[in-house]
Amino acid sequence: MRVTIACVVLSVLIHGLLGNYLLLPYSAENPVYASIVNSMSLLILGYLIANWGGIEMLQKRQLKLLSEINCMPNTHLSTEQVMGVSIEMMREFYGAQTSLAIMKMPDAAYVMFKVEHDATKPMQLNQALESSLAAHLLGLPALWSIAYLNSAKWHIFTSTADFSQLDYAVTDNSYQKISQCGEAIASALEADSFASVPMSLHGEDIGRLYLTNCSTKIGAAGIVFLQQLVNQITPHIENIHLLEKIAVTATSSMRQQISLDLHDTTIQPYIGLKLGLEALRRKIPEGDCIAEELDDLVYMTGEGIAELRQYISSLKERLEKTLMPAIQQVAEKYHYHHGIKVKVHGDSTLKISHNVAVEIHQIVCEALSNVHRHTTSKEVTINLYYCLQLLILQVINYGDSIQKYTAFKPRSITERVVMV
Repeated sequence: MRVTIACVVLSVLIHGLLGNYLLLPYSAENPVYASIVNSMSLLILGYLIANWGGIEMLQKRQLKLLSEINCMPNTHLSTEQVMGVSIEMMREFYGAQTSLAIMKMPDAAYVMFKVEHDATKPMQLNQALESSLAAHLLGLPALWSIAYLNSAKWHIFTSTADFSQLDYAVTDNSYQKISQCGEAIASALEADSFASVPMSLHGEDIGRLYLTNCSTKIGAAGIVFLQQLVNQITPHIENIHLLEKIAVTATSSMRQQISLDLHDTTIQPYIGLKLGLEALRRKIPEGDCIAEELDDLVYMTGEGIAELRQYISSLKERLEKTLMPAIQQVAEKYHYHHGIKVKVHGDSTLKISHNVAVEIHQIVCEALSNVHRHTTSKEVTINLYYCLQLLILQVINYGDSIQKYTAFKPRSITERVVMV
């Protein structure tokens, strides 16, 4: 449109000023009239072209965003990752300062997902929210979507299944309560403007999405598209929860079967081997050169049986504790039995899906076992944290600075990471 207006101004100048002063020839009898007609025609055509082009560009961006959201979720992503990436996409699309989602979880607890334009501020994913604050942010009626510009201008829409919207002006007394609630929410969010749409699943209200201080004005069309985006996300969240439950059930059943197989096919022969070695040891007199070696074999066999039984017990038990206390317990075990001092650094409230938590626990156990068996290090540091939507696990051992080390890739740990 700026290009169109500039062309119109230039057309007026050429046909008007230059035509009058330089006496340019005109085909029409009235040059001023011809100049006005030409300028208006150029203005109308430019407006149509700009409008159609703008709509086409907007629709392409919308289709691209819908495609990215629909193609993003898979069985390897957690709820935190899906929500974090999705609300960041919406924040970037609308040019919002903050994107905030409040959700009610199956256990009736409220959690918050929040991303901001400021990259220095960390993302808040699946953060527990007080019930009073959640009730305040979810105080708007379930079927109302709101675009708030300032205290004097509101756009309220009713959301329905077919995305039809009805625009209301906040002049009637029936909407004064909603107006006051919206102003309180704007104050709580510390925002001059915001847009909010409900989040529902199977007709049940499960939360709300807020976009604050958007760089572009969000009208009825923007609210409709935002509601469509939210309605695309909630089924993915449900699918992830169902897949996690199915995976946990299948994994528990598989672990139970493996534990039974190990007990019947591995431990029993080991026990028989130990009994045979003990019987052979009793036949050898004390002081014989073979006696000491047999004692070592009996001891090693007993240790192997104990480790297998402990492994079977861990297969039967589900990781009921949170991940960090479980890792801390493994660290204390290695310090007590092997004298390796293990420092664990990580957020104690870190929430990870059960399947990922089990694999991380096994990776830590394997890494500490490698440190014990293949190094002389007596100090290990474990770091677990989120960075740019990636879960980072570091296991650092401190060895002799004189000893040379060669780079290698641990096969079992790598396979577990790929499987997760």
